[in-house]
Amino acid sequence: MKKYKWTLILGSLVTLLPLWVGLILWERLPDILPIHWGLNGNIDAVASPRIVLLLLPALLLALQWLCAWISFRDPKTKRQSPKAMHLALWVVPLTSVFSTAVIYSAAMGNSLNLFRVVPLFLGVLFLVIGNYMPKITQNSYLGIKTPWTLYSEENWNATHRFCGRVWVIWGFFLLLGVFLPEGWLPVLLILLVVVVIGTGLLYPYLYYRRQLEGGLAPIPKKPLTKKSLLSRIALVALILAIAAVLGVILFTGDISLQYGDTSFTIEADFMADFTVEYAAISSVEYVKSPDLGIRRTGFHSARLQMGSFYSKAYGNYTLYAYTGCEEAVLLRSGEKLLLIGGESSEATMEIYESIKERLP
Repeated sequence: MKKYKWTLILGSLVTLLPLWVGLILWERLPDILPIHWGLNGNIDAVASPRIVLLLLPALLLALQWLCAWISFRDPKTKRQSPKAMHLALWVVPLTSVFSTAVIYSAAMGNSLNLFRVVPLFLGVLFLVIGNYMPKITQNSYLGIKTPWTLYSEENWNATHRFCGRVWVIWGFFLLLGVFLPEGWLPVLLILLVVVVIGTGLLYPYLYYRRQLEGGLAPIPKKPLTKKSLLSRIALVALILAIAAVLGVILFTGDISLQYGDTSFTIEADFMADFTVEYAAISSVEYVKSPDLGIRRTGFHSARLQMGSFYSKAYGNYTLYAYTGCEEAVLLRSGEKLLLIGGESSEATMEIYESIKERLP
C-alpha cells in the first residue's frame, strides 16, 4: 500500500473536489439539484444540495478506500502492473468529478447535452482501460474474474488480451456515438453492456473448452451431486423470479379513476391511491404537451410515471400519468395542482369530461 500511498491520497482529494466547489457555489445553487437523467436525456430525479454536496462525495470516497483495501489485501497485488494499479485508483476520482460537473452544470442553467457528453466520457474511459487491460496480471481484484481465469493464468492472459481489444473497439464506437442521432445513444449503451458482459463471460469459457479438448483442462470436472443440482436450480429460479418481478414493475401497471358522488379516487398500481373532493377543485383544464418537468419523489417506469413533480410551468405538483403522455387533465385546488394523463388522448379526454360534469 505504501507504494501507492500518494496516488490514493491525491485521488481522495480529487474525489472530494466537488465538495469544495459546491461550497464555493453554495449561494448560487438552486434549492434542488438534478441527480438523474432518463434515457430521453431529461432530468427525472432531483435532490437537495446537501445530499449532492455531502452524501455523493462521501459515498464515492468510501468506495475508493474500500476498493483499495480489498486490492491491497491480495498478495498478488505486489506483482501487479503499477500502471494498471494507478489507473484503477483513478477511476472513482474521475467519475466523481465528471458526475458532479454534470450536476452543477445543469443546476447553473447551462445547456448540457448528455447525448454528447456521456459517450465522449465513456469512450475515452474504455479506450484507456482497454489499452491497459492486457497488462493486468492475475489477481482477485482487478480485471475479468471468472472461475476459468482465476484458476488458469494462461486463460487470464488470453482473456484480457482479447477483451482489451473489444474494449478499445467499443471505445471508438462510443466516440462515434457523439455524432449519432440522440435516439441511438440508449441502443448503443444497451449493446455495450451486452457485448462487454457477454465477451467477458463467454471467451474465458470457450478458451477453457479448448484447453479441455487439448487435454490441458485446468479445472477438473466435479461430479454433479444432488445438492449442487438443487443449488443451481434454486439460483436459476431466483434469477428468473427477479427478472419476472422487474419485468412486471417496469412494463405493466394501470391507472384508473373511480368516481363517487362527492369525490373521485385515482387507483394506480405501485402507488398509493389518491382521493380528490369535487368541492375542493377550483378549475379543470385539458392541457396539450404538458411540461412535466422533473420527478422529486414517486415512481417511474417504462409504462407509468407518478408522484411529486416540479416544472417551470406548474411549480410543485402531483402527477398520475402514463409515460410519454402528450395530453393531461390539470386540476387546481388553491395552490395545489394535480395532473392526470390517460393511456391515450381519448382516455385523457374522457377523464376531463367525466370530472368536469361532476363539478358543483
